[in-house]
Amino acid sequence: MFRFNATIGTHPELSSLMQEIEQKREHRLHIADMGRKYKTDIAQSAYDVSVYQAYCTFQASNTQK
Repeated sequence: MFRFNATIGTHPELSSLMQEIEQKREHRLHIADMGRKYKTDIAQSAYDVSVYQAYCTFQASNTQK
């Protein structure tokens, strides 16, 4: 991954702006990663519920016979 080294031979204002941009980028990536993890957790929970419902249905059908 490319990271801009804003401390070597640049104007101080440019250096501070580049640091701010990098911080905002890292924050966006963190938020995106959290959103991806949240969606994965929701999908896993929905799958677990479906498996449990299928198991309960199977058990109920076996006890009725």
